[in-house]
Formats: sequence, structure tokens, C-alpha cells
Amino acid sequence: MLPSSLLGRPLSSLLSNGNANMSALNIEFDIPVATYAVPHSNALLRIWGLSLTDLGSANNLTADLDNPVNIEVSAGFSKGLPLANPQQQGLILRGAIYQAFGNWIGTEQTLDILFRPASGTPNDPINFSFQWPAGTPLKDAIQQVLGIAFPVQKIVVNISPSLVLGYTETGYYQSAQQFADYINTISKAIIGGTSYIGVHISTDGDTVQVWDGTVVPTASAAIQISPSDLVGQPTWIDPNIIMVKLQLRGDLAINDLIYLPPTLVTTTSGALIRFQDKTSFSGNFLITEMQHYGNFRQPDAMSWNTTIWASKSPNG
Repeated sequence: MLPSSLLGRPLSSLLSNGNANMSALNIEFDIPVATYAVPHSNALLRIWGLSLTDLGSANNLTADLDNPVNIEVSAGFSKGLPLANPQQQGLILRGAIYQAFGNWIGTEQTLDILFRPASGTPNDPINFSFQWPAGTPLKDAIQQVLGIAFPVQKIVVNISPSLVLGYTETGYYQSAQQFADYINTISKAIIGGTSYIGVHISTDGDTVQVWDGTVVPTASAAIQISPSDLVGQPTWIDPNIIMVKLQLRGDLAINDLIYLPPTLVTTTSGALIRFQDKTSFSGNFLITEMQHYGNFRQPDAMSWNTTIWASKSPNG
């Protein structure tokens, strides 16, 4: 829903009783959820059918880049839809709008909004002053830095206790991207090996997740994925990495453990041969990246899906 202060009235795909508003304007979105250390595009929200007066208000969303307008997008099927499950609804991404513009081509009028998790502005950056005392776990140092940088967000750190240095390390970083890249690089150097992915940092705007794949939730904590949740077949795309398309949902987060039911599987040329001789599989996987897609007026499942990339979990 857009705030009423923006365009003069609320715009929602839900009625006051919680049911879907079938007369609502068409809305599209493409929202990535990935780590700070891995470059990715901004999230996109597009609204169709607004008036020219409304499109002219787009500048209000980006008039002050030092105090950007915040936006929050939640997902999950609404009451009355066949696959609706209230437990699968939740926040996709909360962030700040960095660009908004109206467009008018023929009879089509759209408002495009580009946003991403708040990470400071050029004139008002979020600074990361880092101090890692000798002999102390990296987890403690990260917890302290992120607690100051993101005081209103929940900080969850699950990384190897072996990340310890014999000397004091300090640093000063001007963005979350800079800090995340440094942490990933130094953690890889400490643990070593080709299988260790290093420490990653990501956020949905509500919770900041810090993980390295070594601290995995127990198998009993895995989120069960039912056959009706799947949109097509899971696909091995890289060694130990699988891509799964699910019905649109907002209850999943990076570093969540999911359990896939027995199902057919496909492969790409990047997958190892040992994965290609299986016609079905199941087991636990750890989510490493997600992308949410939505198009209100499109009836096919591929236009309402959450695509996840996940690695095979050592817990099954």
C-alpha cells in the first residue's frame, strides 16, 4: 500500500475485510534479497493506471535524498485464494526509495519506484567503525558494529567460532557494501579452503543476517516445503546449489533451512555429473539468495513466485 500522503489516497490490492480487491490497479514487482558483498540490482515496484496528476507527484518520493521516503513490501496470498496460507505471509523488503519516475506511453501510464535496504546517503552515510581485539571471536566484533549501524534492526549472527585473530584488527568503512566485502575477504583468509564461502551479511530491512554456512539450524527446525508450494521442478544449477521456484511467500529469509519433499529434479550444464543421475530427491537446504516476482494481473504461477537459491545442508 502506498501512503495516502503521497498521492492523496491509499492504494491497496486488499479490501477492508482482507479479501482481494479485483478492481485494484495493476502492480508489478521484482525484489532481490541477496548479500551486501554480492552486487545486485535495486528492487522495482511498478504501478499501472495512475493519473497524470499522480505521476507528477513521483518527484515527492525523491525530493530529499538525505531523508529518503521509506517503503515496505509484504507478500503472501490473501484470504480466499486457493493456495492462501496466512503463515506464509510476511515482509519481503523494507527500504528507502532512491528513484521514482512516471512514464506515459500511448494509453499506458506507470509509476516506477526503485528502492533498496537503507544503507545511508552520500551526505549522511552509515559509518562502520570496526575494532576486532586480538583473541576475540569475530562474531562479537560484528555484533557490536552492526548494533550501532542498525540500531532499530534485529541482528542475528551465526558464524564459525574459529574466526579469531592473533592481533587487533581495525577499520573504517563508509557503507554496508564496503564492510561486508571486507568481512567476507578476511574470513575466507582465516578459514581457507575452497568450500568455505566466507561471512556474508544481508538484510530484509527488518533483520540483519550474518552467516557463513558453518552454523546450521537443526533438521527439526527446517521449514517444510509441500508439493503444492512448488512451481515446476527444482534444478541443480551449480555444484551443491539448487534453484527452486515457490508460490509467492514472505515467510522465508536468507540462511533459513528448508526441507524439500521428494520430487523430480532437473539439471544445468553447471551441475556436477553426480547430481545428474537422480530422478528424484529430498532433503534439507540452506537458503543463500532469493528473488520475489509479482504481477497482479497475470494469472500464471510464474508471475507470482519466490525463487530461491539454496545449498545442500550437512544436516540432511
